[in-house]
Amino acid sequence: MVALRHARWVVLLLATASVALSTALIGGSFFYLTRLLGLPISLRQSLLFGALISPTDPIAVLGLLGKARVPPTLLTQITGEALFNDGTGVVLFAVLLALGGTGRIDFAHVAALFARQFIGGLAFGAAAGFGTAALLRSVDSPEVEILLTLALATAGYVAAEALSISAPLAAVVMGLAVGRAGRAGIAAPTRERLFQFWQLTDDLLNLLLFALVGLQLMALAVTVRAYLVPAVIALPLVLLARYVSVGVPTLLLRRVQRFEPHFVKLMTWAGLRGALSIALALSLPEGPARPLFVTATYLIAVFSILLQATTVGPLARRWLHSSP
Repeated sequence: MVALRHARWVVLLLATASVALSTALIGGSFFYLTRLLGLPISLRQSLLFGALISPTDPIAVLGLLGKARVPPTLLTQITGEALFNDGTGVVLFAVLLALGGTGRIDFAHVAALFARQFIGGLAFGAAAGFGTAALLRSVDSPEVEILLTLALATAGYVAAEALSISAPLAAVVMGLAVGRAGRAGIAAPTRERLFQFWQLTDDLLNLLLFALVGLQLMALAVTVRAYLVPAVIALPLVLLARYVSVGVPTLLLRRVQRFEPHFVKLMTWAGLRGALSIALALSLPEGPARPLFVTATYLIAVFSILLQATTVGPLARRWLHSSP
């Protein structure tokens, strides 16, 4: 938490402005791409794709980056961005989805909806997280403490959804609050069992999401083949948007913040797309855009896992331990 506090401005800018910029870049470029290919995809729908594919999930490669002797400051920046850009992406996705297909944008309504989702998610997550942390300190049973965190994750998420606030952002804040306030009150053996439980749960849920997408693509086999070309072209567009959306805030912060050599390149390549993007793609309503977005999201996620995740360690060693 101390390291995250020191990197707060970098994390804040990367997790908010970068996601918004990436959403605009991907949405705009994808809109013109689909128009060139004669596909009936609106600008709002293209921005929806930009919002669902912009959040990154580099947590999976943190172990590889640790083996590559990546400086702790950089690891904190990667971790912090991964924790918070999910919430920003989901808020943007929810706002764009709520606009409907009218084509009219009421900016006051959009601002109010964004504020409710973002601020409400932060406030609710902090309250629920610190409340659960107090309960954790009052018990000394691994089973009970695991059940408490499980109840927080499930019931807290459902409650946030019912309140029409950002449930993913609330979940992030709940986790941080429990980790900060509850760590001192949790014995080391219990903490180890707790982490093992949630690591296994995370792996199983990721596996389930990829299986669901695979089944969805099988059901849409004919349609998927028709959308394969724009899905393939979307891959370099997403990587380029990631590079620009990280590079612009980095350039603005260089006068007040020191960055590691090749910071932008590493953040771009370590920015994996995974479970969240797949879940958002599967949550889209039926329509002509859904098969395209599911296909493109699955292709990008597979590329992230098969190529980016397996090469980020060697590339980090080469970039960080060579001359700038």
